Amino acid sequence: MKKLFFIAILAIISATMFCKDFELDRTKTWYLAHNLWYTDPEHISSLNRIEGRFIPAGTRIDKLDVIDELSSTSNPTVTFQVRGKFFTVIIDRDEDRDLQTEDLLHRMFTSHTYNELTGGLTDAERTNIGQGKVLQGMSKEAVIRTLGYPLNSRFEIPEKNLWIYQWDFSQKVYISFDAAGLVSKTPILPE
Repeated sequence: MKKLFFIAILAIISATMFCKDFELDRTKTWYLAHNLWYTDPEHISSLNRIEGRFIPAGTRIDKLDVIDELSSTSNPTVTFQVRGKFFTVIIDRDEDRDLQTEDLLHRMFTSHTYNELTGGLTDAERTNIGQGKVLQGMSKEAVIRTLGYPLNSRFEIPEKNLWIYQWDFSQKVYISFDAAGLVSKTPILPE
């Protein structure tokens, strides 16, 4: 009987340890680190599929809540508010299993303003980011601010010269870079 009681207590403690709400520092002001693409504001994919509309990089976040239950059956959710409208990002554990929730959040949200994020970029790159366009000659940093991190960078920004992005559920967008790290071929992106 004592053994069953001990096992039950361990199960409760384990369940409690794996259910937590992850919080970013609420004393800071948070901004989007890159354009965040969506078709449904209540179900935005953490893969940042390039479809529909986008919330611009550098947009100030008013309220930010993260729920990460750390169970194998639930996906963490990030809910935030921009100018009175709520958005929810679903972190897909199947696709984002190589990154911790905290790492994904720090790629998506930053304490840096748009000017700080894009300070080293050209005026043309800043214009393209604001329009959600990737054009020939853009730097890797500008591409990240426009489309987010590529699918082939689950651990770090890839040094590869070919980046892959998800466009809707079935298509991929390939962006190639020249030896200088600039977009060498203009990808076809959704209108």
